[in-house]
Amino acid sequence: MPGIDGLQPSEKEGALRLLSEARVCRLGCSDNGKPYVLPMNFVFAENTLFLHSGPEKSKIAILRLNPRVCVQIDEIKEMVRGGNPCGFSYSFVSLLVHGEAAFETSVPEKNAALVHFARKYAGTEYSFTEKQIAGVAVIKIPVASITVKIKKRQD
Repeated sequence: MPGIDGLQPSEKEGALRLLSEARVCRLGCSDNGKPYVLPMNFVFAENTLFLHSGPEKSKIAILRLNPRVCVQIDEIKEMVRGGNPCGFSYSFVSLLVHGEAAFETSVPEKNAALVHFARKYAGTEYSFTEKQIAGVAVIKIPVASITVKIKKRQD
């Protein structure tokens, strides 16, 4: 499975659009051998997914023990009706990203990630205080591999 630069042009275009426009990803990790999946906000910059969380949340402890993750992002465009229920489907774009989660500790780097979040979700520039930055865990997931599936409507 290639990183984002190894994708075909049409896949790369769809992946980059979804990475910039999608509002929610699903973070998959392993909690002592049990699957653990949760929805999270994210930003994508420099071939890396960034997530944020309170520093004492369960997911932080889980990721410290086992940083291997899978992140799923999708956009469901429309239901495509078939002649019978077995023929129904969806047109969609779906990404599956694999990587290893790490925690950003540098204050300037944490701030840069949080500024990306403010732009994406609040549509504004924001100056974070050192106290705000210290109160947030910033999780970075460099994209080790990415799989793209695009299903277009078949008329």
